[in-house]
Amino acid sequence: MKQSNSETREDFVMRLFEAYYTRVFAFTRKCAPQDVSEDVTQEVFVRLLQHPRLEELDLSVSYLIKVAHNLLRRRHARSTR
Repeated sequence: MKQSNSETREDFVMRLFEAYYTRVFAFTRKCAPQDVSEDVTQEVFVRLLQHPRLEELDLSVSYLIKVAHNLLRRRHARSTR
């Protein structure tokens, strides 16, 4: 999914959120408790808002799931230290 020229960054991320939140949450829910899954899923979209080259990315649900996977791995590594 690409951002259209007339679309703001926030509107684009909201469109992604509406389209993919459920699928990203379902993935994280298989790997973590519900509260952690909700936090990680929301963090995926917050990080998108902060991405410096968001407009250049061609985003898919697999990209978002990979971001969630990396966040879960980091969270797990931090908790085991």
